[in-house]
Amino acid sequence: MGIPFWQKPVFWAISLLTLTAIFIPLSFYVFKDAIISLLPPSITSKIQAVKATKPGKCLILEEEYCSLAEVIDWTNPKGEVGPVIGLRLPPGVKISLLAPKDGLEIKKIKYSDGNVLKGFQAVASDPDNPTDLQFIFKGDLHFPNLINLSPKKGEIFGYAQNTGVENTGGYTMYFTIQRKSALAENEMRKLFPGAKK
Repeated sequence: MGIPFWQKPVFWAISLLTLTAIFIPLSFYVFKDAIISLLPPSITSKIQAVKATKPGKCLILEEEYCSLAEVIDWTNPKGEVGPVIGLRLPPGVKISLLAPKDGLEIKKIKYSDGNVLKGFQAVASDPDNPTDLQFIFKGDLHFPNLINLSPKKGEIFGYAQNTGVENTGGYTMYFTIQRKSALAENEMRKLFPGAKK
């Protein structure tokens, strides 16, 4: 009678290789956030900025947050009133770039509209024709390393925060689309067809 298979060295070699092949990827998946946090900040911020998300029907947020949109009237510093999309988002919600093409230029500024809105603003525009089409995000937001960054369509480029920044009506983010410096209301409403007024 021969030696049982489980006692042969080849069985243990195959078992060890199989467990290793399962353990290493599983460990990375479970501890990926901890591993990434050990990397230098210059690398982690780049990873976060380019990591893709799965946008929902509204294209700039994941599906569960698209339904939080509300259409509100916004008064700009010139006194002009127009509709914008307001969202009350929990901290950490990923914001992805909605763009008809890659290569849009994004500029980030600290924003204050008198006593009405404080926070950050990111404007994505076509560098060849910056006034033709712009995607504007304002509010209690975090945009890592955005100056001169040109993310591709659908890539994450910002996050909702909860830092106590005061915004009109308690909205975390305001979103607008402009064409030729005029609000493109129909385009905004197509992204958020169920937005409440």
